[in-house]
Amino acid sequence: MLASIGVALALLIAFVYVAGLFPNEKMRAAMERRMNASLKGYSAQIGQVRVRPLGLSVTLEHLVLRQQAHPDPPILDVPVLTASVHWRELLTAHLVADFFVDHPRLHVNLQQLETEQKDPTPVKEKGWQQAIESIYPLKINQLRIREANVTYIDTDPRRPLVLEHLTGWASNIRNIHSRARTYPSPFEAKAVVFGTGRASLKGDADFLAEPYAGVKGEFRLSEIPLAAVEPVASHWNVEVKGGTFSAQGELEYAPKVRALKIPDIRIDDVTLGYVRGGSARPAAPAPAAKTDAGDTPKWDLALDHFKVTRSRLELVDRSKKPHYTIFVAGVEGGVEGLANNPPGHLSKATFRGKFMGDGDVTVDASFKPGNQNADLDVKLHVAPTELPLLNDLFRAYGKFDVAAGTLEVFAEARVHDKYMRGYVKPLFKDIQVYDKNQEAGKPFLKKVYERVVDTATDLLKNKKHEQVATETPIEGPVGGAKTSLWATLGGLLENAFVHAILPSFDSAVGPFHPRAKPAS
Repeated sequence: MLASIGVALALLIAFVYVAGLFPNEKMRAAMERRMNASLKGYSAQIGQVRVRPLGLSVTLEHLVLRQQAHPDPPILDVPVLTASVHWRELLTAHLVADFFVDHPRLHVNLQQLETEQKDPTPVKEKGWQQAIESIYPLKINQLRIREANVTYIDTDPRRPLVLEHLTGWASNIRNIHSRARTYPSPFEAKAVVFGTGRASLKGDADFLAEPYAGVKGEFRLSEIPLAAVEPVASHWNVEVKGGTFSAQGELEYAPKVRALKIPDIRIDDVTLGYVRGGSARPAAPAPAAKTDAGDTPKWDLALDHFKVTRSRLELVDRSKKPHYTIFVAGVEGGVEGLANNPPGHLSKATFRGKFMGDGDVTVDASFKPGNQNADLDVKLHVAPTELPLLNDLFRAYGKFDVAAGTLEVFAEARVHDKYMRGYVKPLFKDIQVYDKNQEAGKPFLKKVYERVVDTATDLLKNKKHEQVATETPIEGPVGGAKTSLWATLGGLLENAFVHAILPSFDSAVGPFHPRAKPAS
């Protein structure tokens, strides 16, 4: 063994000595040519190569990697990369390499990401490993990265997603020690996320696993600013304003297992809005599958505590005129015991807030996330809320507004065996559509129309309680029932409100068209 190591070491010394006799330009060109011969879809450029025979090291300066389909900006820019013998391993009779990467900059935009994910060539066949091996004749056993910068630009170049000060290391990559261990290679990494957040990951890895490396470790995310992800979230018609995200837990990701265990997740001070209509952006590309569906393990998820504080949820409709926003402010609450394994595990959720900043909202739910039937029980109550706060919505749907009144909502739903049963019951009280002061300056026909709506409301009121109530059932298979929050609110406001208050005028007036004349 020692004799073979000695021969290999002698050959390596001869290699770097002979290489040092040639001008750096010739060695640079040869190394660049070998790298490009290995790469598929990408090209490499090397600014300069320096060889230090005494230290048995090779240093690359200004290594630039470009995607051929979209060469600007470069995917990777490495000011300095040094490869040398991992001297400590010589004491254990192993001849392997130590790679040190200083201040690398990784840059990806949406076009480059889409091109990569549309490429049918698997990542392991793109020649990355062979290109790296072209730099140095020994296998990498230790990798160190200092002050890396990772930037992703979606549709708005003014709002990049940036990881800064990324520093990390990994050792025993060639699995020289502890071969019997599942994850023999320790590693650690930390970074600044989106300017103010912090992230760290520490654990062990199996870099030689097939078809991709496996990792197992502990992670921590602290005060990650959520507003930074708004350009990406907009692909799904979601607006994000303010807020921070924090979490900690354990991650295991390998060819035969995927597990995520999180004791705590916390979201604070965020505004999340689902936008209907407007200038929706195309959906972001989905990750390309790297293995057959049958070979991909399912995620084993466990979340002990999920908490939301001081947040706001919005439904924004820009498809109507005028645009309107329905929101719940001051959202507080969370989910306990969220896990998909074992099946049948019961999880509970409780949320509180202020509907339109006024009426108290309470949501209580219990569900079994690991159950194939997706069993769910949910109760919703919206305490009396001033109707004039919804005038933008009334103008959008009915071309009128409300001067006074309140709305209270009761709703319950249950999903069992993939079938949903439930109801939404709105309760309107003391409604006043027409108001002399509020209507000042409006066209004459508009005043007449709203006066008729007001009269119809008076005729349909429960005189004892001065209120109008109806109940809208929700029933059907989970795939067909109106189970989404948007559909439920839309059915509540359009069906319950319109058809409960003006049933006798619906056919004559039409769907609240302002130019229609009321029945005499």
